[in-house]
Amino acid sequence: GAVFSDDSNNVGTINGGATFHDTSLHASPGTVNDGATFNDSAACAGTINGGATLSGTCNNSGVINGGATLSDSAINISTINGGATFNGSSQNGGTVNNGAAFNDTSFNQFGTVNGGATFSDSSSNRTSGRVNDGATFNDAACSTVALGSFFASPCTRKFVAHPTDLPTCNGTAPDGCANSADTCGCG
Repeated sequence: GAVFSDDSNNVGTINGGATFHDTSLHASPGTVNDGATFNDSAACAGTINGGATLSGTCNNSGVINGGATLSDSAINISTINGGATFNGSSQNGGTVNNGAAFNDTSFNQFGTVNGGATFSDSSSNRTSGRVNDGATFNDAACSTVALGSFFASPCTRKFVAHPTDLPTCNGTAPDGCANSADTCGCG
């Protein structure tokens, strides 16, 4: 393994895992095997095998295989294979394969989740966010993506995470026809 701090960079191959702190960078064509941890403002632009944990204001613009956990304000703008968990105010703006869980105030915006997603607490599916294979909204979690019209008679507006599949609504988010002022809901 290896540890990178300050503004150091890795563009090689590391076996045994790595930890990146401060503004360090794991850049392409670099590969880390056995997982990696990114803290502070560290960034991943290479390939990680064995999963990754990102916290602080880190971002992933590389490929993570083996799943990932993002916390604080971490952002995924590329690909995570093996599923992902988003905590804090982290966000997905890329592609997550094998499902995702969104907790706290995390959100899926401009991102795609394949394999289904569960939104809990006050998490949300936002502008152009898409979930394939089913979405479930618990607690106060909701979607800002709406289809149909509130003003149609009868109302046809639905808050969704996929253009043709209705989500499972287990929480307190209003449905699309509850109130014309609602901007986030479920079903």
